[in-house]
Amino acid sequence: MVIGRKHATPLVGLALATSVALAQTHAAFALAPVDSNAMKSAWALYTKGQYAASADAFEALIRKSTPNATLYYYAACANKNANRIARARQLCQYVTANFSASTEAAYASKLFPDTAAAPAAAAAAPAGVPAGLPDSMKNKSLEELMQSEEGRKALKEALAKQKSAGALGAAPASGTAHASSSSGSDFSASAIATDGANGVTQCYQGAWFESGITALAMIPRGQALIASMIRKSGDGSYNVRFPGDGQDIMITPHMLESAKMKDKALWATLLHCALVEKLHGRGSASMEDCLAVLTGKRAEKLYANNTTQGSLVKFISDAVRSGSPIIAASGDDFGTLDDLVESDECYTITGFDAATEMITLRTPHGENSRRFRLKDDPDHKKFEQLNDGVCKMNVSLFPHYFTQVCSASI
Repeated sequence: MVIGRKHATPLVGLALATSVALAQTHAAFALAPVDSNAMKSAWALYTKGQYAASADAFEALIRKSTPNATLYYYAACANKNANRIARARQLCQYVTANFSASTEAAYASKLFPDTAAAPAAAAAAPAGVPAGLPDSMKNKSLEELMQSEEGRKALKEALAKQKSAGALGAAPASGTAHASSSSGSDFSASAIATDGANGVTQCYQGAWFESGITALAMIPRGQALIASMIRKSGDGSYNVRFPGDGQDIMITPHMLESAKMKDKALWATLLHCALVEKLHGRGSASMEDCLAVLTGKRAEKLYANNTTQGSLVKFISDAVRSGSPIIAASGDDFGTLDDLVESDECYTITGFDAATEMITLRTPHGENSRRFRLKDDPDHKKFEQLNDGVCKMNVSLFPHYFTQVCSASI
C-alpha cells in the first residue's frame, strides 16, 4: 500500500519507517519457538559479565522467536546491565503487560518498579507495531492499521505517548540500583537469577562463603539448587537444607538479627547463616568444605602454583564449560608484582576464553572493589579490569596471584 504524504506527519513518518522495516523483517519468516540452545548460549554470556554481547544474542532470538516471558525477561536483564536502560524498560513493560500472571512479570516489575503499574497498552510490540494502542487495535498488524484513518490516528497518538514517556530512547537513569528480592521471601530460581552476584555482600565470616554462594548464584543450575534449599516456616523462621543433608537448619528471626550478616538478598543471608551453623566447630573451614556443603558433592582442589599450565587450563575450562561452581584463593603477598587482585581473598571464576586464555574472575567486594591495572599492557592481553569487581587475567599470570582453585559438580 502507498501511504500519501497527507497522512504522514513528521512524528509518524520517521517512526513508521522504522516500524515498517521491523514488520517486514518479522514477516519474512514465521516466528518459531525459542531455540533453547541459543538461549543457553546467550545466558552464558550474561553469567560471564559480557552483558552487551548477551543482550545482542537475546535480541537476535527475539526477532525470530514467538514471544516468551523468560526470553524477554532475560533480554531485559542483559540490556539493563549493558546500560541500555530504555530497551530494558521496554522489554519489562512487555512482560508485565502480556504475561502478567507469570513469575517473570513479578521480577520484571522489580527491575523497573514503575512498569508494574504500567497499562498493557504501554508494552513493547514485538512485531514492529508501537505500544500504546487501544485494546480494539492491539492485534492488528502495521499494514492493517495504516489502511484506515482511525488506525493512522491511533498510531500517531501511541507514538506521541511513547515519546513523552521516554520509551523511544530515554537516557539511562543515574544511580539505578540492581533489582533485588531481598525485601521479600521469594526464593525461586528466577528471583535468585535476578539478584545474581549482586545479592551477595561480603561479610565478616570469610570470603569462602561469599565466593561459593556467588558461584552458585551466577549459573542456572546453581540458582535452581539454591531455590531448593530454602523454605519459609509459618512462624517467620526459615529452614535451610543443604543438598544431600538429611537435616534442616532452622534460621530464626533472632538468629538473623544477631548474626551480624546482612546480604542485599535475603536468600544469601540465610545461606550465610546456615553455612556458619553447619561448619561451626570445624575451626577454619576450607574452600572445599564450603563448596562441598553448598553442592552436596565432593569438591576438587588444585594448587595453582604447583601444577602445569595445561592442567590448570583444563581444570578451569572444564568447570566453566560444564556450568559448575569454581572459586580461587589469592595469595597473601605478591612481592614486587603489580597488585592486580585483592590479597588473601577468594574470587569466583565466571568464565574462560580458550582463544585468549583469559580467565574472568569476580571478587566478593563487587561494586565496592578497588580497581587495578597492569603496567605496560595497553591492549589488555594479560589483564583487564572491568566493573562490579570483575577482571580478566591471562592464565600465565594466574599462578603468580592465586594459590588454590576449587570446583564441585552440581
